[in-house]
Amino acid sequence: MFAKRSKLFLKINLVFAVVAAAGLFTAACVAWALPKQPLAFPLEELSQAPLPPEKPFDAAPVLSIKFLSVNFVRFRGQIKPHWHAKRAETVISLSDGGTLVVDGEEYPLKTGSLFFIPRRAIHEARCPENKICRAYSIFAPPWNPDKPDRIFINP
Repeated sequence: MFAKRSKLFLKINLVFAVVAAAGLFTAACVAWALPKQPLAFPLEELSQAPLPPEKPFDAAPVLSIKFLSVNFVRFRGQIKPHWHAKRAETVISLSDGGTLVVDGEEYPLKTGSLFFIPRRAIHEARCPENKICRAYSIFAPPWNPDKPDRIFINP
């Protein structure tokens, strides 16, 4: 009986060691890919810049590394329903008052809210016309402006 428990304990420890090593390896890879210099991003400056009426959507790249990209997004009105074939998207809301719709489910955009949108999930964002909504949009794998994969529903 003691031998069976020892083997089970050994297997559990071995699994734990493999998982821990994989986690450390992943963390090391991400740390290696990050920029070596501190990043300064003029969020205040971009937030205050006017969003022209003829341009209801604006995105500025903040960071792009091998595994992901971060964009600062501003919009008013609606970002029409769409999906991404190859990318998952994480949205961090920087303002109140809008709505994010993912696969038909509505979520209020509040400052600090975090949303994960799996690839192929149909989503849209709405913001009152008299307001500018702001967010960080994080794509994994990174967004490539030369090969966008935003597929609109009923364009």
